[in-house]
Amino acid sequence: DVKAGETYYWCTCGKSKNQPFCDGAHAGSKFTPIAWTASASETKHFCACKQAGTAPFCDGTHQKMPQDAVGKAYAPKSFAKQEVQIEEADKVTPHHSPIATRPFKPPISQVVCAKKAPIPVDVKAGETYYWCTCGKSKNQPFCDGSHAGTKFTPTAWTAPASETKYFCACKQSASAPFCDGTHKQMPEDAEGKAFAPLSFKKPEPKPEAPKQEVQIENADKVVCAKRAPIAVDVKAGETYYWCTCGKSEKQPFCDGSHAGTKFTPAVWVAATSETKYFCA
Repeated sequence: DVKAGETYYWCTCGKSKNQPFCDGAHAGSKFTPIAWTASASETKHFCACKQAGTAPFCDGTHQKMPQDAVGKAYAPKSFAKQEVQIEEADKVTPHHSPIATRPFKPPISQVVCAKKAPIPVDVKAGETYYWCTCGKSKNQPFCDGSHAGTKFTPTAWTAPASETKYFCACKQSASAPFCDGTHKQMPEDAEGKAFAPLSFKKPEPKPEAPKQEVQIENADKVVCAKRAPIAVDVKAGETYYWCTCGKSEKQPFCDGSHAGTKFTPAVWVAATSETKYFCA
């Protein structure tokens, strides 16, 4: 059921898991989503076999396809009178029968700051993720096809290991698709606003504070509480006591578990209200 005035991005490659619409799975191919704006609020039957001559809508061509066609690749319009010869990598994957709809917003032409902070994602080894480059996707940090009609295309990245990765959401990182801290250089009200790609300088590395050597006994070695940072929304002016021993059950902060050791919590006062990533 489409809504008058709303724009929809029809998947042309057939690989999207958000059928009949785009989710960025076309990255690296010659395919791009087709943008269509509804002139009236009504029920439309979108093509899912990707063979219709009246795309993005169904024309019944799926009825001419083999019963086991779902999931298989064919040249576009290969069931019509005129066949089109294309490379194997650019064949489409069909889905039988029309599919119900969901709305999308109009396309954009500039990169939008979706969020002034990174987005942590627990990725799985071997899976491919399609990072949104335009900033307009409602499925941040990943693509939902909202880039249709612009120069942007999603960035495909395959996870080499199962771990937590921090994806850029400000769309200004020079280490895309991952955060490099550039969002800290952006205005406080940057979210939702459009900027030229890479229009902010990379953050200059801050000089490291001199390391304090501490002689400890075997019994006083530190414990790795978590193999990832812990995000905390701190408040300006408030004091935080960071756990140095790793034994606290209130990570990343102290709960007194260091008692009887040479460890003491590290005292830190927040200069501004923001999200900080504490070592765990």
